[in-house]
Formats: sequence, C-alpha cells, structure tokens
Amino acid sequence: MDNSSELVENNDCLRDEILESQKARMDFLKFKLISFAALGAIGLGFEENGVLGENIDYVLCLIPLIGIYTDLLCYHNNIRILTIAQYLSKRGDKYESFLKRLSLYTPKKNGAGYFYGLEDYVIFWASFLVSILLIGYGIKFHSLSNKLYVFVISGGIGMAVVIISWLLYNRRLRLLFFTSAKMELIKKYRVNNSKISRLIQNDYSYNNIKYIFKTLKRNGTFNFKPLNNGLYPAAAVTDQNKYTNYDKVWVRDNFYVAFAHYQNGKAKQAKDTLYALSDFFFKYKSKFTSIISGKVDYSNAMSRPHIRFDGVNLVELKEEWSHAQNDALGYYLWLICKMYNSNDIQLRDTEIELFPLLIKYFKTIKYWKDEDSGHWEETRKVESSSIGTVLCALVEARKCVINAPALRESCKKTGVDSKYIDELIIKGKNALNSILPFECNQNSKTKYREVDAALLFLIYPMCLFEKEILDNVRLADIILNNAISKLEGEYGIKRYIGDSFWTADAKKKQTQSLITGNYSTKIEERNRDHKIGNEAQWCIFDSIISIIYGNKYKKTKSAIFLNQQIHYFNRALSQISGGECPFGEYKCPELYYIEDGRYIYNDTVPLLWAQANLWLAFYEIKKNVLLNKDRFDILKKFRFGLDRHKLAFSLYSKS
Repeated sequence: MDNSSELVENNDCLRDEILESQKARMDFLKFKLISFAALGAIGLGFEENGVLGENIDYVLCLIPLIGIYTDLLCYHNNIRILTIAQYLSKRGDKYESFLKRLSLYTPKKNGAGYFYGLEDYVIFWASFLVSILLIGYGIKFHSLSNKLYVFVISGGIGMAVVIISWLLYNRRLRLLFFTSAKMELIKKYRVNNSKISRLIQNDYSYNNIKYIFKTLKRNGTFNFKPLNNGLYPAAAVTDQNKYTNYDKVWVRDNFYVAFAHYQNGKAKQAKDTLYALSDFFFKYKSKFTSIISGKVDYSNAMSRPHIRFDGVNLVELKEEWSHAQNDALGYYLWLICKMYNSNDIQLRDTEIELFPLLIKYFKTIKYWKDEDSGHWEETRKVESSSIGTVLCALVEARKCVINAPALRESCKKTGVDSKYIDELIIKGKNALNSILPFECNQNSKTKYREVDAALLFLIYPMCLFEKEILDNVRLADIILNNAISKLEGEYGIKRYIGDSFWTADAKKKQTQSLITGNYSTKIEERNRDHKIGNEAQWCIFDSIISIIYGNKYKKTKSAIFLNQQIHYFNRALSQISGGECPFGEYKCPELYYIEDGRYIYNDTVPLLWAQANLWLAFYEIKKNVLLNKDRFDILKKFRFGLDRHKLAFSLYSKS
C-alpha cells in the first residue's frame, strides 16, 4: 500500500472516531436530560404527609452531581474530537482546511467554533441553572428548617464545580490550540533553539516581547564587549574561529552596533564608538588630503581611507584589502551628523576638521559614479547601495553645517558651504534615479546586478526614499518585494543570486584564505566552486525587513504590515543558535550555509552586526505593541499569559 492510500485510510478511521465520539456525547446528553427529569419527578412527586414524602426531596441534591458527571464526559469527548480535527487539519484534510479559512471571517476571530459553540453553552447553562433552582427550591420550601442548608450547600457546590469544570475545559481547549499552533510555527520558521521555539507566537503582547528580550539578554544574546576605546570587533572570536580575522574592526559593523545602542537609549556607547572612528580617520587624514590634492590615485583601494583596521591600536593593516567602500564612510558621517542634529553628541575639533575633508573626498572620487567594493567588499562597480548611503550622509551633513557654527566656519575656510553640498546631493539623486531599483546597471557580466539585499539598508536605517530625500515609496516597495521574492530562503536572506561566499561545502572545497581573504581580487576563483541555489543565507536582513514592515504599519495602521513585521521578527528569532552550536547557544550567527546537504551555522558566531539588527527589531516591535495594545494583549484576548503557557511548553517539549 502506498503512502497516499495509507493516509486516506488513516484519515477515514479518524473521521469514524469523531462520529463515534459525537454519538457518545449525544447519548450522555440524553442521559443527563432523562436523569434530571427522573430525579425531579421523584423528589417532587411524593405526598407531603407521607414518611417518604418528608425527606424524599433530598434526591434533588443529586441532580448537580449528575450534571457535573455528564458535563465532564461531554467536555472530554469534545476535546478528543477537536484534537483529531487539529491533526486532520495539519494533514491537509479539505474539510478542516475549509473550516480554518472560514474562521478568518467569524466575529471577534472566534474561529470555526463560532458555528458549533451553542452545544457547549447548553451543557454549561443547563447544569448551572439547575443548581440555582435547587437553592431556590430550598429557600422557597424549607426556609424555616435545617433542610435549607442541605439544598443551599448542594446547589452552591454544584454551581462552583460547574464553573470550575467550564474554566478547566476552556483552558484545555486554549492549550490544545496554542500547542498545535506552536508546532506549526516551529515547522514554519526552522527554529534552531528549542527553548526559543516555546516563545515564538503569531501575535505578541508587550509583556511577551519584554519576556523574550529578557530571556535572550540573560543568556548573552545581546552581549556587546567593546574594546577600551569604544570600538567593537566584528565578532566574538575564539581559537576555533580566529582564522576568520573577525577580531578586526570594520567601520560598517561598528556603525550598526553604535546605531543599535543609540536607538535603544544608550547614546553614550554610540558616542564612544563614533569618537573612536573619528580618531582613527583623523590619525590617517592624509588619506583624504592626498586623494583630494591628487597626489595619489584613488583607483588604488589601499590608498583610500581604510575601513578595516586594528581597533586595539587604531592602526591600519598592511594586508591587501578592498578599502574602496564608500558606504562605510557614509554610514559614519550620517550617524554622527544625525546625533548632533538631535543634540545627542558634540563635535570636537577632530570632527570639525575632518568633516570638510570627507565631503571634499566624496566630490573628488565622484561618489555618484565611483566604482567601489560596497557592502560585500567584492568586485568594484557603481552601486546604488553605496551612492544612497553617501547621499543620506550628505543630507544630514548639510543640516549639521547649518546648525554647528564652528563646523560651518571650518567648512567655509575649505570652500565647503551649503551650495557645495547641494550640488553633491543633486548628483547623487540623479545617479540613483538612473540606476534604481537595480543595485548596478553597468553593462558588464561581472558587475550588472538587479537584486541585492544591501539595498534594504537604504530603506532602513537610511530612510532614503522618504519625502526629505528621494520621496519615492514605490521604489522602496520594489526593492523590498524583490529581496523577499528572489533572495528569501528557509533560514535567512541571500545577499544576491550567485553569491559564492560560504558556498555549499565551502570548508571542504575552499582554503581558509579564500573564504576570509580579499574577495575583490579572488572572486572568480571563489565562484568556480559555486552553483546557483547554494548561496549562504544571512542573518542580518530579516530583522531589517521586520523593521521596514513595522514602519509601514505605523504609517498605515494596516494589519497586513503588522503581520509581516511579526513574521520577519519570528524569522530573526529562529536564526538564534541552539545547544548543538559549537560556539554556544543563544548566539546570532553571521549566516547559514550548506554542509553535507543541510544548512548549518558558519564559523562566525556571534556576528555583532546580526546582534545589533535583532536588537533594533526588538526596539521597533515594542513601539508597535504600544501603538496597538488591544491587538497584542493576549492576556486580554485569551485571559492567560506567558506564565500560564508553561504547561503547554512542557507538554510539547516532552513530545
């Protein structure tokens, strides 16, 4: 017998079991009705003057017990029926799938049970009202005798037990649906940490988010260990992954860590990081002046300001590297100007002297058509993600020049005024209008690229498409939809189609130097081992997409965007490492790659950039929870909270 025939036969057996359970429940209800009638007739039908008639009405006190007995059996049968229904629904049963779709349109989202709930109400109210009538009977006919207490106590116990039974029944129903949904979520999101799987939900209250964040923080997910000067290495490096060289400092990664701290109310840490970057750039300001004066050729990446360096000693590295990365410089300038414009940082003499050099540097290299290595440090090309980042930085810098008298004076001495910056802004806008929504439209096989996840950063945090800069939400939507439809995988988001970084079985096929070296000069060699579809899936993007949808929700109040924010937030949580990870659990990996046919973590765990983005996602979803408290308040909706889910969690864990 094949699997499909076996499945059909199994489903038929389960449907038969449902029918038998329904018949049994109807028999119990008949028994309840007949028992009520019989005991009522006996208790009320004897003559008052007889010996039997004087005490026979005590049998009425048995009615609540009969009601409770039959109610519990009916509840048990109903839970059995619903458990089978949940199983059939997960197995693709057409009828159960129809009921699931039907539940989307029922009042107050009561589910398909909205149409079948009347019987439960009949069961409850019949037993409850009979208990009340029993108390009324005692008051009416025995108010002057001690028999009153028997009827009142019996009726009171009946009412209490009926209510308790009803609450326990509904509690078990909620646990059934909750656990069933939890199993579906775990299957949907490829959750790597079994403990986190217990926390992921389709909807969240503020307390849920707070509890999850505290759990992760307590387990070290958001540990950021800065160097003494406030800079951060790219990753927490051990002897096991030291070969990655992620103990070095990248400007871009430090921007995201600093920005996450800033957004989460830790401006001092962000300020320390930015000041340290300023100190490094100022120490090597000759990199800027030599290019501005034309003394060196900026086509040589090593002659450009270094974006990867020894953070401990604030010195450049002699290793050949693709330092032509305009986006990294743009990120630095954007954040420090943004913080100054918000009165969260002061510009020292270092920044006041450095900023005009940065702006003149961008003009000298013609950033709007400069070929750089961009976010991924690979083949040099004209990239929208780099142009857009610099453009946003120039917009913030223009405000800064207007708001900071000392900076304005410094810029004036070097010929950098508002008009100067405006010309650069216009050139950047014109360039983007001719390239977007593509990353690169150069007519070259090795450079042309339609879809690149780096473009997501132009939507957030850079807000390039807002009214102040490009004012083109349609372009932002195209970029977002392209990234989701073409780059989204089960475990994360690909950087771009054809990305050979940590390709399938990379540790077996490639040398460590090829994996971690200067990709701009080795990309063709690395690509030889790659097949389309085997791209690594990164853990830095789902958090960003969640935030983008969260911002859409804040503007539109559309539940569609809120659901998408939660969906990508859940994907980001799912990426956190589990107990089998050699670098420890509760860590944010850089990416997942294929090894021996399955996706596993690479050797960069945790990546601080991924940590920072997840922290930002928490910050944004908490704000939307407060905006829409009624929707997220599961305590209000279900009348039980996270602590009450522990039974469901333990039940599912044991299974």
